[in-house]
Amino acid sequence: MGRRMSKQDRELGLDRSIHRRDLLNGVAVAMGALTVPFPASAETPWAQDLPGYYPPRLQGLRGSHPGAFESAHALRDGLAPASV
Repeated sequence: MGRRMSKQDRELGLDRSIHRRDLLNGVAVAMGALTVPFPASAETPWAQDLPGYYPPRLQGLRGSHPGAFESAHALRDGLAPASV
């Protein structure tokens, strides 16, 4: 408690008191910072970088399965398309 302040301490304002408003503003800023989510780690891969990632499968879509092009190819070749 009996420590003498240096010139640099006084230039920084360490000899001045802290007002209640300054304290509450500082606490409010700290609480606001805690509500912001932390960014994802750079080591965490994105979903599209994981093996087996295929969005149509996630939505239940089958994509180009066998038989999907038979009707179109029949029309191209001038044949009657297969009935559904």
